[in-house]
Amino acid sequence: MTQETKQIREERIAMGCLGCYNDGRLTFKWMNADELREAIEVGVVKSVCSRPHCGEEWHIQDYDGEIGRFSSDFGEWPDLERLADLMDLVDETPDTRYVAGIEAAMEYHGRSIPTAEQVEDAVDELQYVGEYESDIKDFFMEYAYSTGAMKEGHPMESYIDWEHYAQDMMHYYSKIVIQHGTHEKSIYINAYR
Repeated sequence: MTQETKQIREERIAMGCLGCYNDGRLTFKWMNADELREAIEVGVVKSVCSRPHCGEEWHIQDYDGEIGRFSSDFGEWPDLERLADLMDLVDETPDTRYVAGIEAAMEYHGRSIPTAEQVEDAVDELQYVGEYESDIKDFFMEYAYSTGAMKEGHPMESYIDWEHYAQDMMHYYSKIVIQHGTHEKSIYINAYR
């Protein structure tokens, strides 16, 4: 009999008691998005530490999962409601769409923690390159035809240097490279939306 094990990966944070940390003790609890919301309701420090001398000061000691890419941007004291919402978005979708959406929203709105709505809007604007990974000119050539910037049979169609066109278009886009497992995916966002 063989037993199949399946590793379930979820976004987590290590929520710590700042009072204990300042006293030289490392007191923390790993929390997923649901546990974080429960902790917000009952008191974050109370859900991590039972020592009576600790106040209400908390800090995030570590991030685990895809959300960890943004730990230096989010810092130790982010907006916890927003963080829980972002953790849910990333947990709900197995691909890297929302990770790229968080990055794009941060490009648009500054490097602070974005709202879930800002991330959803950014995801709607993402340009997935897919099969064009090796040759970006094909991506922008198809983009020109799909948007009507170029039409089939136009007299100037054969004169366009698509390589140069792609280089010009990249001035309006930012490239986000997402590592997911063993493969890498390039996603382009319109920087001047």
